[in-house]
Amino acid sequence: MKWILGLIHSFICLMLYKLSDNAGAFTFNELQSITHDLIKDKLTLGAFNSDLLLKEFYDNKELEDGGDRIKCPMSAIDEEGTTGSFYQKGDALSLQTVEHLTASFHAWRMIQETVVVDKIDIAKNSSKHGQLKLLASKVQVAEAAMRIRMLKGILSDGSATSQNNDDDQFDGFELFVTASGSYGGLATTDLATWAATVTGSVGTLTRAVLDASYDATFYAGQGGATMGVSTVAVFTAIKGILVGNQRTINEVGSLSGGGNKGQSLVYNGIKYFTSQDVLTGYLYHIDQGHCKLHVHKDHNMRRQTISDLETADALLERVFLYGNIAASERKYHSKLTGITG
Repeated sequence: MKWILGLIHSFICLMLYKLSDNAGAFTFNELQSITHDLIKDKLTLGAFNSDLLLKEFYDNKELEDGGDRIKCPMSAIDEEGTTGSFYQKGDALSLQTVEHLTASFHAWRMIQETVVVDKIDIAKNSSKHGQLKLLASKVQVAEAAMRIRMLKGILSDGSATSQNNDDDQFDGFELFVTASGSYGGLATTDLATWAATVTGSVGTLTRAVLDASYDATFYAGQGGATMGVSTVAVFTAIKGILVGNQRTINEVGSLSGGGNKGQSLVYNGIKYFTSQDVLTGYLYHIDQGHCKLHVHKDHNMRRQTISDLETADALLERVFLYGNIAASERKYHSKLTGITG
């Protein structure tokens, strides 16, 4: 809500700014300053604050100093893979050393969004009101495009055939919420627990199936799902199998991600909500303590301004983010597919 009030305040200030001469137009330097402020208030913050899933990840982000790759420390527990044991007096204790898997590694992904305002369009809008509408519409389109692009990346498998159809996108849910395969430089053959629980061909969703999917992520004192993300149809099915005293309904207001009439619900102590690009019939259980948006601290929605492009008569504002979605453990996540109702 704070970002909305801030944006309204910015627009009010802009509309009052020099409007004593309403018939006149802003100077180019003034328009450049206004565009920069809109980018700061609307694009850099609005892209995350207008969607529930993005807001959850950005609010819980992990800032990184740099490095060739993103490193996620892990603490895989396998009592049979150590030299510890029960013993009796006089037993010879093992001196053998054991190399444990201590981290997974993830590539940096880079995303940018650009706002280009042609100077001829500024000239055509000779009033201050018209120029403000032009700038606001340009930034609004860019904010929506960046939001959708990042949402698809969070849900993707990072390949050119998933969501954004770009192998430079985030390595999202579909890559690590799987029961086999490699992720972060490790495979299930390296560590048997390096896998999520996946239940397919669910059909009609039941409370038992929903509970089993959540329970599969839960390891007391270690980790467990903290949110459930699905399509609107699956969200409706979840509401349908839970009676009133089994779940709590919350209003999410203007944030996209509210399942029915802008709502999320709480069941088993975790929040369930929707995302527009979740695959049909899918529900993800995600542990936010072991799945985060990692962002380079120097490229966290970094802004670039170019007032005179070399090859175009235009003003350019661009926003950059370096980072990736990275799960430090896979077993604390699960997925249901093939839900029909």
